[in-house]
Amino acid sequence: LTLPCRCHRLTYASFCYCEHITDAGVELLGSLPSLVSLDLTGCNIGDHAISTLGQAQVNFKDLNIAECVQITDMGLQKFCTNCPNLESLDVSNCYNLTDAAVQTLAFCCRMLRTLRLAGCNQLTDKSLQSTSGGCHYLTEIDLSGCEKITDRSLTKYLRKGCRHLRLLTMLGCRGVTRFGAKKMQTKCAVVRYTAETPSMTTLEAFGIH
Repeated sequence: LTLPCRCHRLTYASFCYCEHITDAGVELLGSLPSLVSLDLTGCNIGDHAISTLGQAQVNFKDLNIAECVQITDMGLQKFCTNCPNLESLDVSNCYNLTDAAVQTLAFCCRMLRTLRLAGCNQLTDKSLQSTSGGCHYLTEIDLSGCEKITDRSLTKYLRKGCRHLRLLTMLGCRGVTRFGAKKMQTKCAVVRYTAETPSMTTLEAFGIH
């Protein structure tokens, strides 16, 4: 990977599903001082890769590591401590993440506006309690497939703590009832909800592809 040697002013990079991207390559990207946004969706990277990001970029704002299934709490926690100005994070289908990672995220990244946690099925109401306590500027959150999330965290925490929330997606959230979803509609402009795993027709109806 020769980008760090030639592109010192690079601000955004996308390597979606690039099977040859390694932890060492991402570490080199982490040395770019102007980098603020990085998409590593589906890459075969681990904790070491993301733990190095943000060390050289004071204003790193956007990271997408959806489907990077080797990522654990340890890597995400280290990343969050490096990136207090983070505004958008997508960890969809990083199924090894637990409430501990979200707790660190909420404590360190208080400027967060977009958070996608779809498919992180180990997360519980504790994650929303943490998010609501720290991420008061949040405008969008995706909890699809988080089956351990319940009405309690929506009405007690998210509804009161994230007053700027405009889009809430909860597809396949079996722990959430229609009552809980309707309750959120009084505070959130758009609520996408199904208790069961959505079909392709349902996803298309919500504008999700």
